[in-house]
Amino acid sequence: MTDPLHESAPAARERWLFWAAVVVATIQMALAVRLAGATADYPMTVTAAWAGVLFRLWENSPSTRLKANGRSRAIGSFVVVVALFALVPTYRAVDRLVPLLAGLGLFLVASGPRGWLHRRAELMLLALPVINPIPGAILDAIGPTRMTTWCAMMIDRALGHPVTADGSVLRMPGGILEVISGCSGATSISRLCVLAILIIALFPTSARQRVSLFASAFLVGFVANAARVALIAAAMSRGEEARYDFWHDGTGATIFSIVSTAVALGAWWVALALFAPSALVSKGSSSSFEPAGHC
Repeated sequence: MTDPLHESAPAARERWLFWAAVVVATIQMALAVRLAGATADYPMTVTAAWAGVLFRLWENSPSTRLKANGRSRAIGSFVVVVALFALVPTYRAVDRLVPLLAGLGLFLVASGPRGWLHRRAELMLLALPVINPIPGAILDAIGPTRMTTWCAMMIDRALGHPVTADGSVLRMPGGILEVISGCSGATSISRLCVLAILIIALFPTSARQRVSLFASAFLVGFVANAARVALIAAAMSRGEEARYDFWHDGTGATIFSIVSTAVALGAWWVALALFAPSALVSKGSSSSFEPAGHC
């Protein structure tokens, strides 16, 4: 009679890439958490990216065998070691590339340069920290501050507050509120886009479903932020400093982030059901990528 333990040994050995990625991901996530004080979005994005990569590797790694030559293994191992020790307590822009660097090294060890093409979906996930948090210069350039200001004014007027918009400034009897790029809604949108990319990478989706995921991420992120800015302006017009702080950078801001994420998840569930194709292709081939006061 065949020993089941001996039967499962080859499959276990073939999961070496998954377990190597677990070690690298654990170290990188632990190091990234130390940077949360500088930018909370960075450790969140690194964790989400590695979670998606580990899920995909667990699903696909039984077919992974070591195919790289000695040179690729040596170079890849060196790249992984560099990536593991690249993070320091002080956040730097180059830290955005560290997860991608680690992935490039791992897949080079596994399959040589061809492994990069085979694992392009995983590499795209590890590139998420490059786009989120949005670099400051890009945020200043693309942040829809004027549109956010106008929408916040319309919400306040609907609630009976005498607010007017002048460019990116809200004017009211209690003072003025300048809507800066950090409060334009671009940050909220980018966070939801990260989650949308994870869904696309992990589950079979059609083209219409992908479009609907990103469209709802933009809509929910923008509207939720505009509503928060409107509440901040209303508090300022009434001279309620405590309420202003609550909605600006206190618990209220966290509440809006949680609510917007929940609303987006609900919208995505509806979109995925509404635009579900009549017959999905196989799971293994369809989930890859082919990404005075101020507010």
